[in-house]
This record gives sequence, C-alpha cells and structure tokens, in this order.
Amino acid sequence: GGAVFAVDVTNGESIQSSVPRRLFVPRGAGPGADGGPYYDVAPDGRFLVNTFTEGNLTAPLTVVLNWTASLKP
Repeated sequence: GGAVFAVDVTNGESIQSSVPRRLFVPRGAGPGADGGPYYDVAPDGRFLVNTFTEGNLTAPLTVVLNWTASLKP
C-alpha cells in the first residue's frame, strides 16, 4: 500500500528487530518520475515528502543561468 514503516534494530550476538510500526503513507505513494520514491530521509531522520497540490498552478518558473557571474565584484 506504499506505507513507510520503521523498525528498531539491535546488533549483538545476533541481529534483532522490533515489530514494524507504520510511520505514514505518502500522498501519491509509488515511484516518482525517476522510478524512486516520492520521499527521502534526511541524515537527522526527518522525512522530505513530495505532495500533490490542489488546483492548477500557473506561477511561472524562472531559471537563472550563469548566476555565479553576478557574485564576482
């Protein structure tokens, strides 16, 4: 169903894991355009999740090329 689960893992003489606990189901769960998931995990354990927006987005997209040239004095 696309849900994201977590388990606690302990490493000793053998590897033990806890019962899986469901964290969340991302909206639009499934592979993204590149085949990967719609979410990623930051090094501190927080999640970055892509979500769909309601309605039609009409804001223009601005792409700035050679932006480093404006940094030079």
